[in-house]
Amino acid sequence: MTTGYIPGMVGHLSPAEFAAAVEYDVGTVRRWLRAKHVKARRVGPRGNWWIPESEVKRIIGEPAPQTITADQAKNCLAELLNEIRVGRPGKSA
Repeated sequence: MTTGYIPGMVGHLSPAEFAAAVEYDVGTVRRWLRAKHVKARRVGPRGNWWIPESEVKRIIGEPAPQTITADQAKNCLAELLNEIRVGRPGKSA
C-alpha cells in the first residue's frame, strides 16, 4: 500500500487506495466517508480524506449486514425462547 503523502499521515490511505484495498468502488468509499462509516481525517487546504490502514482490517473483517424476513425473525425468537426454557433448572421440555 502506498501511504503517507502528507507529513504526519504515514500509515494512512487515500480514498482510492482504500477502495482498492477493500475491493469496493471509490464512490462507495466516499459515501462511507460522508456518512462516517469509515474513520478518517480531512487534511490540507483542499480537505482531502486520509484513512488509517487499520480501517482496512476493520472493514474486511466485518460481516455483511444480513436482512431477514419477519417470519424468519419470529422463528429465530421462538427457537431462542425454547432453548432458554429447556436450559432452566427444574424445567423439562
